[in-house]
Amino acid sequence: MTFLEPLFLAGLPLVLLPIAIHFFNQRRYRTIYWGAMMFLAAASRMSRGYARLRQWLILAARMLVIGALIFAISRPLAGGWLGSALGVRADSVIVLLDRSPSMCELGADEGVSKFEAGKRQFAQMLDTFG
Repeated sequence: MTFLEPLFLAGLPLVLLPIAIHFFNQRRYRTIYWGAMMFLAAASRMSRGYARLRQWLILAARMLVIGALIFAISRPLAGGWLGSALGVRADSVIVLLDRSPSMCELGADEGVSKFEAGKRQFAQMLDTFG
């Protein structure tokens, strides 16, 4: 697999950023035990396992989102067996025609809209390449 923007992959260590934030936030709070809070501390210990699991899952999800974002920004290109597995044929083409107001303006050369000129050029290309 190749990448159009491989320098963005240098940002993959940013995946560790949620872990650093997690540890800094844990240091920020200091627990002070006093008599009225003993009952609440006991109740908190019972649900601590679920809370800890939930925190780890949230942390993993945040790391996965950052990693996926960096991976997507680096614009991967699938080729070889992966490209043939994801595409119908190796010569698949996607054509996107824009119907925005700027495409409805008349072209300088032909006197027709840019959208119509684009459709005409695409039809000529199809005739040329079959």
